[in-house]
Amino acid sequence: MGVTTVMNVAAFVNESGELVDFYEKGEICLFGKISNRWVKRKTVPMSLNREAGIAQVRTNLAGAVSQLEDCEVFLMPELRGILRVYLEEMGYRVWKSEGSLTDQLENVALREQEMLTEVPDQIPSPLPVGSPEEGYYRIDLIELLQSGVPHVSREVLMPFFETISFQRLDVVCDHVPRWFSMELMGLGLQIESQTPVLTGEGMIVTVIPKCGSRSCPPGKRSGNFSCHCGG
Repeated sequence: MGVTTVMNVAAFVNESGELVDFYEKGEICLFGKISNRWVKRKTVPMSLNREAGIAQVRTNLAGAVSQLEDCEVFLMPELRGILRVYLEEMGYRVWKSEGSLTDQLENVALREQEMLTEVPDQIPSPLPVGSPEEGYYRIDLIELLQSGVPHVSREVLMPFFETISFQRLDVVCDHVPRWFSMELMGLGLQIESQTPVLTGEGMIVTVIPKCGSRSCPPGKRSGNFSCHCGG
């Protein structure tokens, strides 16, 4: 019986085989689990300069990861920052793990397998603050990342926006999700405020219905929202 590749995971490692920050000296390695053993299937050189502009950093990163194949998972030492955002925009699920590289690869493989068996209602969702009748909800995307749950903000928030009538949603995040500018208007929603978190890490983005009423019906995609609350 031939060997079968179970999954591939990309990571940026140094010459000692340690997971390092993208701005350090190293290369992107594509690891594959073959017959219960992790092997390095491919390496892609990459050098990022902290002094370079954001556009250049994104171009260099995109050029490097485009050379990876059959991979949707990226392992990073830290989940904060614009590079993680770029990877998610490119379609990667980004994980943070601890321990040796082999242990981290095994941990990610286990979590990916668990995700395959999860039912849809296990996707994180905003929770009510106080009584649900008050229509005030909150979700901490930064905390989700730190807990090791990979997510794309769109996958977490769109089901909420489309099915829940609410008056206010506070989203704790390290940046305003880029898709907000394309989707909120069509959902009958708007950003009321962007407030720095008191700890200095991240911000609170407050989203409200344009009509200001929690009696609004659930939103719909692609500009199909219509409000019948009289606001």
